[in-house]
Amino acid sequence: GKYEIWTIAIDGSNLTQLTKTTGDTIIEPLWSPDGKRISVNTGNVASILVLDEKGAVARNQPIPNPDAQTFAFPLGWSPDGKRLLCSLNRLPDRVSMGLVFYFPESNTLSEPIRGVTTRGLARRGSFLGDRLILLDSDGVHAIDPAAGTDRLVAPTTDAGGRYSYI
Repeated sequence: GKYEIWTIAIDGSNLTQLTKTTGDTIIEPLWSPDGKRISVNTGNVASILVLDEKGAVARNQPIPNPDAQTFAFPLGWSPDGKRLLCSLNRLPDRVSMGLVFYFPESNTLSEPIRGVTTRGLARRGSFLGDRLILLDSDGVHAIDPAAGTDRLVAPTTDAGGRYSYI
């Protein structure tokens, strides 16, 4: 089946379907901090759904792919909503090859963040001030993009790929 994005009021009323996909299924939505944008992906293409003042999808803003063999997989929004941390995923196997920032206002990707080596599949990322927290196949990493450092702070608990969280 297809996945869609819905909203609902906290009291259970006003169930509203935001998306009506006709092509690939959209997965892993990430709401921007201001609630006006949602990053989504299909497994090989990512975009930002920009919402209007009523909360309906006003337009779809594709996130540019660096090349035909790589796509930018959204991981997490910056607190101010000006940047989106993305994993550069190699196609067709979707293995993460590094991290970049996507800037929605200019529709551009940064150069890869130096000093970061992602392992396997990067799943989620968060901003902690100027630093990043990343969950990938070998565990949770603390990353300082300015210094170019990447430190594994919570490894997976076993070779089966189960994650430990901080």
